[in-house]
Amino acid sequence: MTQGRIQSKSVEIGKEILKCEKLVKDFDVAGKIQHVIKGITLSFKQGEFVSIMGQSGSGKSTLMYLLSGIEKLTTGKVIMLGKDLKDYSSKEMSKLRSTQISFVFQSYNLIPNFTVYENVITPLCLGRLKINEAEIDAILERVGIRKYKHSEVVKLSGGEQQRVAIARALVSKPKIMFADEATGNLDTKTRAEVMTLFHEINKETGVTIIQVTHDPLCAKYGDRVITLKDGLIVGDERLKEEERL
Repeated sequence: MTQGRIQSKSVEIGKEILKCEKLVKDFDVAGKIQHVIKGITLSFKQGEFVSIMGQSGSGKSTLMYLLSGIEKLTTGKVIMLGKDLKDYSSKEMSKLRSTQISFVFQSYNLIPNFTVYENVITPLCLGRLKINEAEIDAILERVGIRKYKHSEVVKLSGGEQQRVAIARALVSKPKIMFADEATGNLDTKTRAEVMTLFHEINKETGVTIIQVTHDPLCAKYGDRVITLKDGLIVGDERLKEEERL
């Protein structure tokens, strides 16, 4: 599909990297409390590719936002890289997001008047990290968009724009990548190509991927499927090799 390989930070495969304990999230909607996440305890290891599934309203996206620190929890705790998220200062959280974790969203979240290259280096600029041109070229080559390096992202197809988003998520060599319905806007063929890319990147770099998806086929590109219903875990299954795509 794509050529080349990319290198990530040295990691210990199988070491616990993220966990939550008795996680609760309530929302106040017009004075009425809605219980969205109801006491979830989970653990994720370095190198896992985990799919979080569930019907609309099950709490899967909220769970991901809590795990990544985007959303504040009501009670419980989230431990990332050995430290409780509540103990990270704002400055530390900012550094965490620019060096250790990354995101790929359904809507791509690209800067429309920027080129592919300018979008990809944005995390490095925000984190004041060194820009290694050879590594950026290798990432662009790996995700199949090097020929568009200096093109404006608005001129690319949806699948190509999502590849830009994946390249941007990889450029800081994160330990954890969160993907929220990353293939939701793509056609069937492009969806399969992007999911294959996620699978290959997971195996090549050891980056932990936690994706939220409503698509059972997308879930099977990973090696573990967590199913939510009404804010509770109703399934946590490790897929056998023959069950995966």
